[in-house]
Amino acid sequence: GPARATAAKDLRAEIDVLSRLPRHEHIVRLVAKSDASSSSDAAAAAAASSDATNNLFAVLERLTEAFPARFESWQARSEKLVSAGLVAAVSTVAPGCCVSCASERAALWRARVGAGRDLASALAFLHDVAARPTHKVVYRDL
Repeated sequence: GPARATAAKDLRAEIDVLSRLPRHEHIVRLVAKSDASSSSDAAAAAAASSDATNNLFAVLERLTEAFPARFESWQARSEKLVSAGLVAAVSTVAPGCCVSCASERAALWRARVGAGRDLASALAFLHDVAARPTHKVVYRDL
């Protein structure tokens, strides 16, 4: 139906963008794609048979952890410190905090800042790549 056709069109567009991008360590890499995905011509894509749509696929590099899962992990670790009374909810170290608590708090902040830096690096890369007329990158899915 229409939803399937829209999904196929979106997947073809995603494959097209990922296949043209130079490699960046913080952007998922396209490992393989179906032959049915290789048509970037709009008329050819519209005329594609249902068999071609059924056989459309993309193989992306394996992510060990998606950002929402990482965020939940950080939140759980932070809440554990708060509930133990080792860190106040406003992220100040409680009086008498032990070295391991301070170390855990510092590790959480390093991880969060590192993820922000990695995201900024990927966006800066896409922005630079997008400035080239041969690449069309739209930031809509972060």
